[in-house]
Amino acid sequence: RNLSLGLGGLTYGVTNLELTAAYAAIANEGEYIEPSFYTEVYDHDGNLILDNTWQERHQVISEETAWLLTSAMEDVMTAGTGTRAYFSGMDVAGKSGTTTANRDTLFAGYTPYYTCVVWGGNDDNSKQSGSLCTYSKNIWREAMKRIHEDLPFKEFKTPTGITTAIVCKESGKLATAGVCDLCPKGSAVYTEYFAADSVPVEQCDHHILLNICAHSNLIANATCPISSVTPRIFLVGGSIETSDAPYIATEEFLAATCPHQAGGIPTPTPQPTAPTITDTSTSHALIISNMINSIGSVDLQDEQLINTALSMYNQLPDSGKALVSNYQALVDAKNALDALKIQDNGQ
Repeated sequence: RNLSLGLGGLTYGVTNLELTAAYAAIANEGEYIEPSFYTEVYDHDGNLILDNTWQERHQVISEETAWLLTSAMEDVMTAGTGTRAYFSGMDVAGKSGTTTANRDTLFAGYTPYYTCVVWGGNDDNSKQSGSLCTYSKNIWREAMKRIHEDLPFKEFKTPTGITTAIVCKESGKLATAGVCDLCPKGSAVYTEYFAADSVPVEQCDHHILLNICAHSNLIANATCPISSVTPRIFLVGGSIETSDAPYIATEEFLAATCPHQAGGIPTPTPQPTAPTITDTSTSHALIISNMINSIGSVDLQDEQLINTALSMYNQLPDSGKALVSNYQALVDAKNALDALKIQDNGQ
């Protein structure tokens, strides 16, 4: 067994022909067809001496899996590492690749018509300059452009077994309305393609809606005054060593509640499976206000929090912006941050 296979490692590697055949299988809706360089050979008398018209073919991955891979590699061409290889007038999908120290540079890609793989490297397997390793993409682009010059536009065929679902990009599970879209880092909701038998069935468990009391900045209890309670979205299960840190509800935080004892109307408790907020603008404004209040003394680590708050504020309608009474504090924090960055760059 080659345990590194799952990470892309192979003891002896693959030839360009083998790699091209593998990508052609994805392009051919998951069906592998044995590569062939000729079909028939005849002698000078017209007798058939070599017959290679039969080609081994078998399904190696499902049509749905092949299409999902293609869809992902279409994004590589338009917004990823394959943009240099992209050419217009045809659906294209592909993937770039290099080996350790850029000893090899590859680009593998295909259209609904043809599959092509370009490899580049030195005969002695010596290192190449990373800045010069884009030539495999340039060669691929120029060769495929010429091959497709007179061919009509064609799209990749979508199988009937492909469907879509609205998911949370943080958890990969079904998005919860009024929660995932109100993530303090920006909306985490997007539409993703799935094979019909692999659509997520669980709701997002990475975002949580909590009622927070302004007196303690802790989870409100049943006696906290309604006027002091605001809904806020938190992340659970993240790492405090990442940019998620300002928004994480730790186990200690979740275990604590506001000690407020004054009488008041009990605060509504959100449903854990699908909490909803009826007034999105108001909820966003409350979240932004709380984000601003948490900034405190500005330092460079507050950059993401400040930028997220500004981005969310700019997306609010005028009625929502009017609710962010501490907006000037956000502007001041942004100015202070910019000054710190200038000072830091100057050093």
